[in-house]
Amino acid sequence: MNKNLKIISLGVLLSIASFGILLLLYFYVFTKLEDLTLLITKKYIVFNLSSIDQGLISLSPLIIALIHVFASDKEIKPYFKNIFWISLSIITLILFGFIVAVLTWTNDGDPIIPEYYKYQPFKYYWTLFIGFGLIVSISYFYKLKTKMISIKHRLKKSN
Repeated sequence: MNKNLKIISLGVLLSIASFGILLLLYFYVFTKLEDLTLLITKKYIVFNLSSIDQGLISLSPLIIALIHVFASDKEIKPYFKNIFWISLSIITLILFGFIVAVLTWTNDGDPIIPEYYKYQPFKYYWTLFIGFGLIVSISYFYKLKTKMISIKHRLKKSN
Protein backbone atom coordinates (compact mmCIF):
# COMPACT_ATOMS: atom_id res chain seq x y z
CA MET A 1 0.00 0.00 0.00
CA ASN A 2 1.21 3.51 -0.82
CA LYS A 3 2.53 5.34 2.25
CA ASN A 4 0.42 8.44 1.49
CA LEU A 5 -2.71 6.36 1.19
CA LYS A 6 -1.83 4.54 4.40
CA ILE A 7 -1.45 7.82 6.32
CA ILE A 8 -4.70 9.23 4.91
CA SER A 9 -6.61 6.03 5.71
CA LEU A 10 -5.18 6.13 9.25
CA GLY A 11 -6.37 9.74 9.46
CA VAL A 12 -9.90 8.70 8.45
CA LEU A 13 -9.93 5.81 10.95
CA LEU A 14 -8.58 8.00 13.74
CA SER A 15 -11.15 10.68 12.91
CA ILE A 16 -13.94 8.14 13.30
CA ALA A 17 -12.39 6.91 16.55
CA SER A 18 -11.96 10.45 17.85
CA PHE A 19 -15.64 11.14 17.17
CA GLY A 20 -16.53 8.11 19.30
CA ILE A 21 -14.13 9.18 22.04
CA LEU A 22 -15.57 12.70 21.89
CA LEU A 23 -19.07 11.35 22.43
CA LEU A 24 -17.84 9.32 25.40
CA LEU A 25 -16.06 12.36 26.85
CA TYR A 26 -18.99 14.65 26.20
CA PHE A 27 -21.64 12.46 27.78
CA TYR A 28 -19.63 10.99 30.63
CA VAL A 29 -16.44 12.85 31.55
CA PHE A 30 -17.63 16.42 31.05
CA THR A 31 -20.88 15.72 32.90
CA LYS A 32 -18.89 14.37 35.84
CA LEU A 33 -16.60 17.43 35.63
CA GLU A 34 -19.65 19.71 35.76
CA ASP A 35 -20.98 17.86 38.81
CA LEU A 36 -17.58 18.02 40.52
CA THR A 37 -17.33 21.74 39.82
CA LEU A 38 -20.80 22.25 41.29
CA LEU A 39 -19.81 20.29 44.38
CA ILE A 40 -16.53 22.16 44.93
CA THR A 41 -17.30 25.72 43.83
CA LYS A 42 -21.11 25.82 44.14
CA LYS A 43 -21.24 26.98 40.49
CA TYR A 44 -22.81 24.96 37.71
CA ILE A 45 -20.71 25.40 34.55
CA VAL A 46 -22.50 24.63 31.29
CA PHE A 47 -20.22 22.79 28.86
CA ASN A 48 -21.73 23.02 25.40
CA LEU A 49 -19.81 22.00 22.27
CA SER A 50 -21.06 23.36 18.98
CA SER A 51 -20.95 21.46 15.69
CA ILE A 52 -17.82 23.38 14.74
CA ASP A 53 -16.09 22.21 17.92
CA GLN A 54 -17.06 18.61 17.30
CA GLY A 55 -15.87 18.87 13.71
CA LEU A 56 -12.52 20.39 14.70
CA ILE A 57 -11.86 17.69 17.26
CA SER A 58 -13.12 14.80 15.15
CA LEU A 59 -11.44 15.83 11.92
CA SER A 60 -8.10 16.88 13.42
CA PRO A 61 -6.44 13.47 12.73
CA LEU A 62 -7.50 13.69 9.08
CA ILE A 63 -6.31 17.31 8.82
CA ILE A 64 -2.95 16.32 10.31
CA ALA A 65 -2.73 13.35 7.91
CA LEU A 66 -3.29 15.65 4.94
CA ILE A 67 -0.66 18.06 6.24
CA HIS A 68 1.74 15.12 6.63
CA VAL A 69 1.12 14.02 3.06
CA PHE A 70 1.55 17.54 1.66
CA ALA A 71 4.70 18.00 3.74
CA SER A 72 6.09 14.85 2.06
CA ASP A 73 6.47 13.07 5.37
CA LYS A 74 5.97 9.39 4.61
CA GLU A 75 6.67 8.00 8.07
CA ILE A 76 3.83 6.85 10.29
CA LYS A 77 5.62 7.17 13.64
CA PRO A 78 5.93 11.00 13.49
CA TYR A 79 2.26 11.14 12.48
CA PHE A 80 1.21 9.33 15.66
CA LYS A 81 3.56 11.49 17.71
CA ASN A 82 2.02 14.66 16.27
CA ILE A 83 -1.50 13.33 16.84
CA PHE A 84 -0.61 12.69 20.50
CA TRP A 85 0.91 16.13 21.10
CA ILE A 86 -1.81 18.00 19.24
CA SER A 87 -4.51 16.10 21.15
CA LEU A 88 -2.72 16.87 24.41
CA SER A 89 -2.55 20.54 23.43
CA ILE A 90 -6.29 20.64 22.68
CA ILE A 91 -7.16 18.88 25.95
CA THR A 92 -4.88 21.24 27.91
CA LEU A 93 -6.51 24.30 26.39
CA ILE A 94 -10.01 22.91 27.03
CA LEU A 95 -9.06 22.45 30.69
CA PHE A 96 -7.60 25.97 30.72
CA GLY A 97 -10.90 27.22 29.28
CA PHE A 98 -12.75 25.35 31.99
CA ILE A 99 -10.61 26.96 34.71
CA VAL A 100 -11.21 30.38 33.16
CA ALA A 101 -14.91 29.53 33.13
CA VAL A 102 -14.95 28.65 36.82
CA LEU A 103 -13.19 31.89 37.72
CA THR A 104 -14.87 34.38 35.42
CA TRP A 105 -18.20 33.22 34.01
CA THR A 106 -21.31 34.96 35.18
CA ASN A 107 -25.02 34.90 34.51
CA ASP A 108 -25.11 38.69 34.11
CA GLY A 109 -27.49 39.17 37.03
CA ASP A 110 -30.44 37.65 35.20
CA PRO A 111 -33.25 37.35 37.80
CA ILE A 112 -34.71 34.24 36.13
CA ILE A 113 -31.47 32.21 36.19
CA PRO A 114 -30.14 31.11 39.61
CA GLU A 115 -26.87 32.68 40.77
CA TYR A 116 -24.95 29.38 40.80
CA TYR A 117 -25.73 28.67 37.13
CA LYS A 118 -22.88 29.95 34.90
CA TYR A 119 -22.87 29.94 31.13
CA GLN A 120 -20.36 30.78 28.42
CA PRO A 121 -19.85 34.48 27.64
CA PHE A 122 -20.24 34.05 23.86
CA LYS A 123 -21.47 31.30 21.55
CA TYR A 124 -18.14 29.96 20.30
CA TYR A 125 -16.20 30.15 23.58
CA TRP A 126 -14.99 26.54 23.39
CA THR A 127 -14.23 26.86 19.65
CA LEU A 128 -11.74 29.57 20.53
CA PHE A 129 -9.77 27.29 22.86
CA ILE A 130 -10.02 24.19 20.63
CA GLY A 131 -9.05 26.08 17.50
CA PHE A 132 -6.20 27.85 19.26
CA GLY A 133 -4.88 24.51 20.55
CA LEU A 134 -5.06 23.01 17.07
CA ILE A 135 -3.48 25.96 15.25
CA VAL A 136 -0.69 26.60 17.74
CA SER A 137 0.35 22.97 18.02
CA ILE A 138 0.25 22.31 14.27
CA SER A 139 2.19 25.46 13.45
CA TYR A 140 4.75 24.71 16.18
CA PHE A 141 5.40 21.12 15.11
CA TYR A 142 5.62 21.85 11.41
CA LYS A 143 7.74 24.95 11.92
CA LEU A 144 10.08 22.84 14.04
CA LYS A 145 10.12 20.17 11.33
CA THR A 146 10.98 22.63 8.57
CA LYS A 147 13.80 24.05 10.70
CA MET A 148 15.19 20.54 11.23
CA ILE A 149 14.98 19.80 7.49
CA SER A 150 16.79 23.04 6.63
CA ILE A 151 19.51 22.27 9.20
CA LYS A 152 19.98 18.78 7.73
CA HIS A 153 20.12 20.30 4.24
CA ARG A 154 22.78 22.81 5.34
CA LEU A 155 24.82 20.07 6.99
CA LYS A 156 24.71 17.98 3.81
CA LYS A 157 25.83 21.00 1.76
CA SER A 158 28.72 21.78 4.10
CA ASN A 159 30.00 18.17 3.99
